[in-house]
Amino acid sequence: MSPATKKTATRKASPKPAAKPAPKQPKVPTVAPVVPVMDREQFALGVGVTPKVVAGWIDRGYLPTVVIGKRTLVNVAAIAELTSGSARVDLARQLIERGAA
Repeated sequence: MSPATKKTATRKASPKPAAKPAPKQPKVPTVAPVVPVMDREQFALGVGVTPKVVAGWIDRGYLPTVVIGKRTLVNVAAIAELTSGSARVDLARQLIERGAA
């Protein structure tokens, strides 16, 4: 046999090993970061009222708040804890989803 025939024969005799497919990763839904606090405007937008209404709710103590610096923010995390057992309304979770989206 000529040298060219040996190379061809060698290549045919040893096929390339098949590449292993990458392991399948489970599909994990993308989750928006949780927003534990919101300012009055964000909260009002999520609830569907005006910021003045939210200010009134805060002044009357209807909403839990956190003071950070000079700002008074609505404590959405506290609302989520308060409403976690409620079958009627899960307002905090809706607000977190809307605010983080």
